[in-house]
Amino acid sequence: ELETARRAETSHAAEATRLQDEIRDLRESAQAFEAEVSQEEAASDRLVAMREEDQELQARLRQEVASSVEAVRSLEGETAQTESALMDVRAELETARRAETSHAAEATRLQDEIRDLRESAQAFEAEVSQEEAASDRLVAMREEDQELQARLRQEVASSVEAVRSLEGETAQTESALMDVRAELETARR
Repeated sequence: ELETARRAETSHAAEATRLQDEIRDLRESAQAFEAEVSQEEAASDRLVAMREEDQELQARLRQEVASSVEAVRSLEGETAQTESALMDVRAELETARRAETSHAAEATRLQDEIRDLRESAQAFEAEVSQEEAASDRLVAMREEDQELQARLRQEVASSVEAVRSLEGETAQTESALMDVRAELETARR
């Protein structure tokens, strides 16, 4: 019986040791589980916080996207206005270029006309100078002609006077000839 009791005690001691080991293992497992649960709870809390932060970030992101979309739309409107203004400026520049080209052509034409007018004026001045010289020569010729006419009148008057004197002398000569003829006729008879 004692042997049986010893064996039973030994068996009970071994069982108690095994149970203590199992209890220790269970406690360690429980502690590890509690630590894991605490880690999971902390991770869950962090996940919840991260989700809240993510929601806040998404909300801010939506606001920023909405603001960006609004800014893009505003920028598109400004870009359209700028493009329209650029098109207007380009059209004005093209009009200005055409006007400049037209003005340059007009300026060239006016310069040509001015050059032609200057040449015409120079030719006219030369012609006027020639006409003035011709007029001066004509005046001189008229003065000479008047002098010649005056001398001619004097010579004509002198010639008329000489003719009249000659006519008088001729009449006297004819009268003398008639007297001589009468005397000759009387002498013949």
